[in-house]
Amino acid sequence: MKDVKALLRYWFIEHNPFYIFSVLLMFCGLYLANTAITQSGKESLNQLLFFFSIQNIYEILIIVMAVYLLQKKIQPEQGLVLIFFSCFFMTDITMYQMRIAGCSEQYGKWLCYLVAAIYFSLAVFKVLYIILKLKITIKPECLFFILSGILFIYSMPLILDYFVTTMATQSSFGWWEIYLIWLLAAIIQLPIIVRNWKNQSLSRVEHGHYIEDNNLIYKILLIIPLCVIPFQLIYNTHADLKIINPDLNSMLYSIVPYLVCMVFFIESLYHEYIVNAFEQYIYDFIPLFLLVFISTGLRLENVEIFSGAKFTPFYFNLIVIFIAQLALATTRRNILSMAFVSIAVLWYSADMWRTLFANFKAFVKYISLISSTSIKAVISYIKNLSRLTVAAMMIVTSFAALGIGFAFSLKSTLNNEIEEI
Repeated sequence: MKDVKALLRYWFIEHNPFYIFSVLLMFCGLYLANTAITQSGKESLNQLLFFFSIQNIYEILIIVMAVYLLQKKIQPEQGLVLIFFSCFFMTDITMYQMRIAGCSEQYGKWLCYLVAAIYFSLAVFKVLYIILKLKITIKPECLFFILSGILFIYSMPLILDYFVTTMATQSSFGWWEIYLIWLLAAIIQLPIIVRNWKNQSLSRVEHGHYIEDNNLIYKILLIIPLCVIPFQLIYNTHADLKIINPDLNSMLYSIVPYLVCMVFFIESLYHEYIVNAFEQYIYDFIPLFLLVFISTGLRLENVEIFSGAKFTPFYFNLIVIFIAQLALATTRRNILSMAFVSIAVLWYSADMWRTLFANFKAFVKYISLISSTSIKAVISYIKNLSRLTVAAMMIVTSFAALGIGFAFSLKSTLNNEIEEI
């Protein structure tokens, strides 16, 4: 009996499940409170702000605990777990930001902006507190994505409200707007991708002052927004746009640019694992190749919507995939990407080549017609000349040939003198 108690005590101290238990209770409590507040009046707004404050206090508390555990090297694994869960709360996984924005519209947009600004300022403080307190080297590209991703999530209600107030009366509202939102979410990934395109610094171990690998903190802070952004967009933004415009059937076509960048973003974080598990050229090529078929399939779902448009998001998706394959072919010498680019160029330029070939045939035919007509005219002109005229032309030509021959002789003599010198 004592052995069992000792074993349980050891397990609880070593694995310490109370942190996870606490996070789950907090998340469930905040979620239940969010769903229980169904009205949009002043009282509901006050209740949301109250629970929003509790969430932020809880975030700060677990971050301070995590930093302390890592600094003192007391169960550092649990410290990393706490940072991991704090990132989920920072990315508004409880969706309080969306609810507060909805309830505060009656008081003016200034309150929406104020809440978003306060929330973002707190997020900046929390992220910098983690990095500076653990003496982790600041990487601008990492901070840019972390803070841009959080700001993107916080500002989505404001962006959506802007689109609604300015463009909601248009019958085609939503189709391009949601695509631009996803495109923006893809663009903020580019600094990480470009920085680690050849120099895979994030995938290597970087020994730190308090933890064995500083990059592990960055990976936690980067991967959570990367995963939460699509969840927030699909669960909230897509649903809201569909309520505003019921004609919006499937908006998944807009996610393709984000997925293209996500392939290389994940590679930047876990390059070593990918190289060990796959050949890099296979990992780079296969997802992009599959996205061509996915993009084509998603196009068929909404073909009627863009039937009259000259340029649609589906063509833009193919352009994004082509640019990614071209980058792989030129910078990483990916053979599969080279083949893809070559086939794509031939396929989409087939009409151009056919047109050029037809024009070339017409040009050759025109030249041959002109040449045959000119030769016949010259022969006819010569036949009509008198014998004296022909004789004169021959004599003049003879003098001209004599002069040209003498000039070449002089040139030959000059060359010989130069060789002797």
